[in-house]
Amino acid sequence: MNWLYFETVRRMWTSNSFWRRHWKKTLEMFFVMIGATWSFAEILGLVIDLKTQHSIMLFSIIFGSGICGAAYAIWPKLSISTRMPDRDVTVRIVVGDLFAQEGALIIGASRTFTTEFNGYIDEGSIQGQFTRKYYNGADMRLRDEIMAELVHLPTEQVPDIKNAELFHVHYPLGTVARVTAVGRTAYLLGFVKQTGEKVGEATLPELRKALGMLWPYVMASPGMEPLVTPVLGSNFARIKTNHLQLVQEIANSFVEAASRSQFTKQLTIVISPNDYFRDESLELGELSNYISLICRHPELVARETT
Repeated sequence: MNWLYFETVRRMWTSNSFWRRHWKKTLEMFFVMIGATWSFAEILGLVIDLKTQHSIMLFSIIFGSGICGAAYAIWPKLSISTRMPDRDVTVRIVVGDLFAQEGALIIGASRTFTTEFNGYIDEGSIQGQFTRKYYNGADMRLRDEIMAELVHLPTEQVPDIKNAELFHVHYPLGTVARVTAVGRTAYLLGFVKQTGEKVGEATLPELRKALGMLWPYVMASPGMEPLVTPVLGSNFARIKTNHLQLVQEIANSFVEAASRSQFTKQLTIVISPNDYFRDESLELGELSNYISLICRHPELVARETT
């Protein structure tokens, strides 16, 4: 456990959305534990006169057991994990730091595969953080590696949203560029149409199609590294939906592909703490039930993705 874990737990416990989800369960477990402890004290009182001799201590124990039981029942889960029964493949969902997870990164990118910080790539974005961390901020070196991967692919021109005379060169939807730096592999998945400086857009069907093209690319790549992805489409892409549906789309697409061919032993979907607190649609308990269902019955998502 590191500082981020305890900070995330602290923020959950002080989050209004967390208590809106769990206040009923908290009260229920509080009174259940008080009742159970009181019953035990009644039985013990047949032997020892607790109520007169140790009334203050007894009250403290009963009240404390209620608090401890309630805290245990609602202690925040920061990760869930489900294995596909017929394959050695695990799907994990983690609330935490993307770069702290082991495995090859999946990074959402614009279809221009721009890497420049001067107006186009936000340094706080996943791609910006990746460039700072693994390329020491050398965005043009990353650009050269990407272009070496895409040199034979066709392109199209998309007009700028503000300047009709300016065009942005785009690669086909679902284009993937594989790069490796400091021993860490990353798959940059192009699905966002860039129409200006730090202005992009994508739709849910476009993300679904791009994911469908990502997995075959990973299958054809060497090795069987674990895969790690953020919630694609949640920020720069501006897909008009909540984080829950985006997580489900990623999981659906992966499970459907993994049910046909094994290309990794694990996919970890990482939700940033900020997004988890901000989007009340996200609840790991409910996500755990959903992931367990599709892992047991991948045919359900196969119908949706065809």
